[in-house]
Amino acid sequence: MRYSVPSTKAPNPLTIRDFKGVDFTSSNVDERRSPNAYNVVNNNGYIETRPGYNVLNTIGDKINGVWNIDTDNGDYFLVHSGTKLYQTNSNFSASVEVCGNLNDTISTGQYINGYLIILDGKRTIIFGKFGTSYEARYLDECGTIPITTIGMSPSGGGKSYQPINMASKYRINLIKGTKDDTVYQLNDKNLDVNSEVYIERLTLDGWITVSNDEYTVNYEDGKITFNTAPGETPLNQEDNIKIRYCKTNAEYVDILNKCTISTVFGYNGNDDRIFISGNKEYKNMVWYSYANDVTYFPDINYIQTGQEEITNFIRINDGKLGIQKRLTDTDSTIYYLESAIYNDDEVFPLTAGVKTVGCIGRYANSNLVNDPLTLTEQGVFAIVSSDDEKFAMLRSYYINGKLLNEKNLENAVSISLKGKYYLAINNNVYIADSRFKSYAKNSQTEDYQYEWYFWNNMPVRVWFIFNNELFFGTEKGEICKIGGNQDNGLEINSYHETPTLNFDSNSLTKTIKKLGLVYENNSEFTFGYILPDGITNVIDLKSGESDFPIVILEKEKVRKFLNIKFFVTSTKRLTLEQLYIEYVFSGKYKGE
Repeated sequence: MRYSVPSTKAPNPLTIRDFKGVDFTSSNVDERRSPNAYNVVNNNGYIETRPGYNVLNTIGDKINGVWNIDTDNGDYFLVHSGTKLYQTNSNFSASVEVCGNLNDTISTGQYINGYLIILDGKRTIIFGKFGTSYEARYLDECGTIPITTIGMSPSGGGKSYQPINMASKYRINLIKGTKDDTVYQLNDKNLDVNSEVYIERLTLDGWITVSNDEYTVNYEDGKITFNTAPGETPLNQEDNIKIRYCKTNAEYVDILNKCTISTVFGYNGNDDRIFISGNKEYKNMVWYSYANDVTYFPDINYIQTGQEEITNFIRINDGKLGIQKRLTDTDSTIYYLESAIYNDDEVFPLTAGVKTVGCIGRYANSNLVNDPLTLTEQGVFAIVSSDDEKFAMLRSYYINGKLLNEKNLENAVSISLKGKYYLAINNNVYIADSRFKSYAKNSQTEDYQYEWYFWNNMPVRVWFIFNNELFFGTEKGEICKIGGNQDNGLEINSYHETPTLNFDSNSLTKTIKKLGLVYENNSEFTFGYILPDGITNVIDLKSGESDFPIVILEKEKVRKFLNIKFFVTSTKRLTLEQLYIEYVFSGKYKGE
């Protein structure tokens, strides 16, 4: 007698490993990415809960900018909070107000040659060592005083020497005195009425001060009348009268004080000048400082770029400085500055670029491992070249489905550290990881994409870095440091969800026979699945302790479904290295 053995359905295995980031954009998401995940990061192929943050101290009302200052006495910080500027120690435990009456808005700062220049759109501040002490001063009160004219005679004339400094109300004329002349004409008229005039006379022993009772000043005509002639020069052909006078140019002062954006740039890659813009009244203009002197802005150092408002600067890898604008019908979205030598002077030729994607963020440009990233109306792009045919490359395809819906996106702030780009807006943070690059099938672009991650409940207003660690300031005046397992004592809710899995069939139902997980031994999370009808089921996992990653294989029957999603969530610590699924096909799908 013969017996027949019933055939069995061989199970099909599916293993998801080497997890990637989020994909908020694609309709067909790779199984290693998540269309719905938050507060996780990738740790060499597996996902885990993001780091938390700790509030170090509260300083003032609203953090608008934080900068590290290296001084003779060690490191400390300048903190722009609300309308005040504070000086703090390196751990933020103590602070003292050093300046008031600032603009209560996010400010920008550049540190160069021991001086920090802070632009807030109200009155530009310089912080540095003046004499023997470190002080905060207004730029328009401490600018370098230029020698504007030399070789003058008592009647005027002479040779132009240094340009007028927009950051100083003072100017110096050098005059060659005569035996008999007592009236000396300055290079300017209409001096500041009753302002100080300071005069020195050259002797064989050097320059000596002339007492102010030895001369009178005609401020309207710009003339100095000496009681007695100061005499001829004691040295051959040298100017022997030095006159410092005050002639305020209110327009120049207003130009510098109302600028809001800045960067460092210079000849042949030397970051020895500060370039500034953002003055709404001069929306298409850039001004730049003298080399190695942030208190000297020559009035001839300006650049006009097209017609529309400048939104930001970006350094490009080909050595040029990009001057960016929003996308309009009337202007290029980027201009390029190069550096050159002309007649022994450093010059910065300007070239108009293309009209494609425009920069919308004043505070969202950062260089991610030699990839200059900028925030545009179409997402995050890399400005890879000044070649018009290869100008900008999309880098944010995977997050654009969420990022571009953020309110007031132009207010986003960014920073780059340790191979990651952090973009914060509305208490959310989008993180690009330069370790992982891929090409999105549906992105309609040939550009490579970074893997991105999404964090929420992060109250970032401004970012800053100290000792290669990440910090941020908040709307409440808090100084926070990234690190630890909690958000200032509160648990972090983390979540990762797989895309919808159909196991390569939209016509057959499936039944799961076994489920397996691999995760770190100190994890504590909930695991479950979601079916098309919206029903969520939690699977009870066996827990255990081990010095090695925990491997769990459960007999779990999920019967006759067409599609399914799996999720892990935790308020403690979440890790997930692998998800293993054994399933069989269980019949034709008959529809709803």
